[in-house]
Amino acid sequence: MHAVRSLTRLEATECLKIVQRQHEIIERLKDAKRLTALWDIPKYLTEEEIEEISGKLDEEYWDNKDNIIEKTFKHYADIYGNL
Repeated sequence: MHAVRSLTRLEATECLKIVQRQHEIIERLKDAKRLTALWDIPKYLTEEEIEEISGKLDEEYWDNKDNIIEKTFKHYADIYGNL
């Protein structure tokens, strides 16, 4: 998963935990034949799962405890020089 590799590289541990938890919630649907598009996923989640993803985890993500933009900018600045 690209997000996991990127967040690991950036050492964005809080965001990584959030993404991993979201993935754990939807993992059970990975082989579901009834899913034909990404927007089908919420139809097959429980109310509790939807609340955790859309409420708790979404709020934690937007709290930006990892300063993701700054870490991303620094990462690319280190690679390509100051932009």
